[in-house]
Amino acid sequence: SAALKLDADELLGFGVADEILQEPTCGAHADWSEVADNVKSRLLKAIERLNDVPNLKEKRYSKFRNIGSVVED
Repeated sequence: SAALKLDADELLGFGVADEILQEPTCGAHADWSEVADNVKSRLLKAIERLNDVPNLKEKRYSKFRNIGSVVED
């Protein structure tokens, strides 16, 4: 995944991901309830934030159309 730049930090940097959620210290597999609560909380906050964004549909379309674009110097 490092060579393909598919880890969370790279995807965040490329604008593919909007946020990185931290796993519980013991790992996601060990505490499903905490993971579910964390995901629910972050999704609700994201929805609240996105409800106030004008032209959201057009902005998201543009964002995903530009993923993978190469800019040469």
